[in-house]
Amino acid sequence: MAILQRTGSDPWVYTLLCRLCRAIGDSVFHECWPVLVSLECHVDEEGQKELVKQMVETWGDKLVRGPVEGVCGDITPADSKGRVILMVSTTDLARTVIYEPQL
Repeated sequence: MAILQRTGSDPWVYTLLCRLCRAIGDSVFHECWPVLVSLECHVDEEGQKELVKQMVETWGDKLVRGPVEGVCGDITPADSKGRVILMVSTTDLARTVIYEPQL
């Protein structure tokens, strides 16, 4: 999923993101292998907040946001069945911050 730098609020991009997140979330079931979502991040900090908010709201507990309960050490695909694992790639590590929403 590649989201480009936003120039103001773009409802088309936001609508597409919402639909993609819903489609991914609707496709992940408890017995399924984990879904890996590769995100190439080209948005500013405000845009990242919007991305994270949308993903957390849509995927909820399916989104791996820290250590997986009951797993010590390396996680295996079997340990994360029914979950969404987000992989983030950026071209500017010094300026990119991935936000964890306040719960």
